[in-house]
Amino acid sequence: MKKYIDYFLNYLQTEKDASSSTIHKYNADIERLFEYLQVNDINEINQNHLRNYLNYIRKLTIILQILLQTKLIYYTTSLGFYIILVI
Repeated sequence: MKKYIDYFLNYLQTEKDASSSTIHKYNADIERLFEYLQVNDINEINQNHLRNYLNYIRKLTIILQILLQTKLIYYTTSLGFYIILVI
């Protein structure tokens, strides 16, 4: 699977002349996607996987907006979620 990711990132750099910042952001997004999906083979991914991931991202975005509006900041660790009130 890494070879496909590397191929795509190389394509962005050579064919699309993407900046290193853009390539870095794409790579981070792809890593988060595969971490969420927990698949070893790109051929295992189907439309439902991607739909579920997009819904997950939308929910996180909504949560973050609520936390920012209420002046709360959250972060995650391997132990779970922690919420800190910012005064």
